Amino acid sequence: MVPFRTVSSRILGVVLLLVVLRSVIFVFCEQAHFDSDQAVYGLMTKHLAEGRAFPLFMYGQKYLLAVSVYLAAPFIWAFGPSVAALKVVLLVVNLVVAVLLFLLLRGEAGLSPAAASVAMVFFVVPPALTSSRLVEFQGATIEPFLWILLLWLARSRPALLGVVGAVGVLNREFVAYGLAALLILDGRARRGTLISAPVFAATTLMVRWVARTFSSNYFGAGTPFGWHLDPARLGWLFTENLRDMFGMRRILLADFNIGSRLSEGSWFSGILLLCALGVALWRLARTKAKSAAGASAFPVYLCLVGLFSMGSYVCFAPAVADRMLIRYNLLALLLPCGVFALYFARETRCVLMGLVIACVALWAMQNTWSHARLYAEYLTRPPINSYRLLVDYLEKQHLGVGRGPYWTAYHVTFLSGERVVIAADDTERIPAYRDLYQTAGRRFTIHEGSCRRSGNTVIRWCVTAGGGSEDQASETPVDPPKQ
Repeated sequence: MVPFRTVSSRILGVVLLLVVLRSVIFVFCEQAHFDSDQAVYGLMTKHLAEGRAFPLFMYGQKYLLAVSVYLAAPFIWAFGPSVAALKVVLLVVNLVVAVLLFLLLRGEAGLSPAAASVAMVFFVVPPALTSSRLVEFQGATIEPFLWILLLWLARSRPALLGVVGAVGVLNREFVAYGLAALLILDGRARRGTLISAPVFAATTLMVRWVARTFSSNYFGAGTPFGWHLDPARLGWLFTENLRDMFGMRRILLADFNIGSRLSEGSWFSGILLLCALGVALWRLARTKAKSAAGASAFPVYLCLVGLFSMGSYVCFAPAVADRMLIRYNLLALLLPCGVFALYFARETRCVLMGLVIACVALWAMQNTWSHARLYAEYLTRPPINSYRLLVDYLEKQHLGVGRGPYWTAYHVTFLSGERVVIAADDTERIPAYRDLYQTAGRRFTIHEGSCRRSGNTVIRWCVTAGGGSEDQASETPVDPPKQ
């Protein structure tokens, strides 16, 4: 008979393997999902690794503490600037989150290894779209998951809870969902507020002071969130945002800035997920807890975090509902994890449990098929990397300094390792690039679309040498709108 610990270790090993497999394309293929927002963080990491700057927050912002920048800096220093060197650290964070979630579902919720792995499958094997966002080097996409779990582990240590909470919220304000959930659920956290609250405030003030005094490019706006309550956004949340995140409708991956010709998602996946959730919620409403109340606390914590994420996205997200902002609601993945953890801990009917597991497994298989198709595409007919081709053209023409639109400027600058530096025309993150452009001898301008009168059309850009009057593009930008 195989020892129980061996079974648990093997199941955890399979979970970690699945996390790696759903991330590989987006980590190691630079055309899969990368843009100028991520490139700004890449440039911050490069500047830190070279000792040129000390960025604490995103360049040009007063929020988004750059935790991932400091984690990735050793990789950039060792292997040079590349998308893979940036994102591999996010893959490591994904693995850490998976281990912590598995262990907490086992220890706190009392689930068997198999039940824990099924409950967390929404994090382990989400659709390709959601997987791409979990390794997006965007300041804080996977990091809030780690902070949320660390808050739970620190709940009985008020001083540590204050420090973890402050750094987490500075990293991404979504971590406040975990603090709110703890105050609702955990009496120890409420009693420790007299200690954790001052520590939270002191840590926040200290980081802000360091940023103002020593950091680089600490300017611009604070958090973009405000009160934008609109009933239509609630409908949009359920008809678009969550359906896209959980693969419940057909979408084109290219519409979400993923380098692919494929589509994913289906109504069948939606039916499977809704059936499983429906049975689980129905049984939870009719079944009394068979374990101690404490065993339900962690799954309820995950449910509350997921609900807070969805509610905040409706009430506080930017006024324009943009499908590219799916990363703002990633913590909603924890809601089904918590629901099914509660269900598996209480279910007594093997037939119903088997039905739920079958529906969840079929849903996960749909996502696995989507990832398999993406692997096949990149192995047989990989999409062109238009930004890499543009970099190659500019370097071949010895064009080193220019200016252009934001969504091209920093993307090209990072891919070239700053051998080509493009100052942004619109949203400026690095003023030094503008100064360099103004003093450069030979320079160029770049626009989206083909050239009308002068300049050279490269892929889908018009490149015009010189610093005089620039040629105007004849087409609208090709990329989908991003934020």
